[in-house]
Amino acid sequence: MALGRLYWRGWLEAGSFRTDGLCVGCFQGNCGPPPNLENGSVSDEYSHEVLFAPNTEITYRCHPGYQFQEGSSRTLLCRADSSWSPLQTRCLPKSCGSPGDILNGYYEAEAVNFGSKVKFFCDTGYMMVGRSYRLCLASGWDGQVPTCETIKCPDLPSIDNGLTPSPPQGGFWEYGMVAKFSCINDFSLIGSSSLICGATGQWNKNIPTCKVVRCFRPETPENGQVYVGFSVVHKFGDAVVYKCNPGFVMIGDSTIYCMENNNFEPPPPICRNASEITPTTAITTTSAGSQVGRNIGQQYGLLIILVYVNTQ
Repeated sequence: MALGRLYWRGWLEAGSFRTDGLCVGCFQGNCGPPPNLENGSVSDEYSHEVLFAPNTEITYRCHPGYQFQEGSSRTLLCRADSSWSPLQTRCLPKSCGSPGDILNGYYEAEAVNFGSKVKFFCDTGYMMVGRSYRLCLASGWDGQVPTCETIKCPDLPSIDNGLTPSPPQGGFWEYGMVAKFSCINDFSLIGSSSLICGATGQWNKNIPTCKVVRCFRPETPENGQVYVGFSVVHKFGDAVVYKCNPGFVMIGDSTIYCMENNNFEPPPPICRNASEITPTTAITTTSAGSQVGRNIGQQYGLLIILVYVNTQ
């Protein structure tokens, strides 16, 4: 039995220890309780002792999840002057190391030591399968590294009088893939011909339809002529471009388009005699490829249109 165990508990409770580890009023050479170790404690053999004989050597241990600082000493000696030798060790959090690589994704963590939390993320176009985080425990990382799977879009419905595309090699429609529709015979495609599988697993546009569209070209404006689109009957998206005869100025849009309602829009322009109108200070530039025209894939250069006011 250690010599320190021979003293009365009652006498010890009277308060005989100083904060510097010296035992005041104790028998010469005995030490009081050893200093505390943050995130650690005295080994079980001495955990209940409060008085220690000279030359008693005690050992510390770290709490679960912590380890001794490299190169430090985990023992302490009770010296003859009733003081403990200096405590020259620390208990530091253990490192769990890398939490694991995630294909098509990445992780973020401020640290990888005991008590840390790492969060996983998937790249754009991928969705996570499994828990999105791991915790560094005393035994290492808990759980498993999640996986990032390619986002898939739903199958496309068939369209009447048209051709619906199938995913490549009979697989799935995956993020970034483009599906192209087309119509058969004389049917026109209403809507976008190309749909893209988006990052949310949804198609970026509505499914198009196939419809027979027939637009009859309006009469040519008086004192004007057709510049592009000479056919009498046009299909959806066809454009007719007009120009005025020399000495006449165009009022309105020079380009009209065959729309889904079987009519051309906007209305054809008119050509006015330049001598009958006075130009204002306002000059507008309009594109023959208007918003409607851009939507259906028609593109033309910019035309400068003078706006006139009839002063007669």
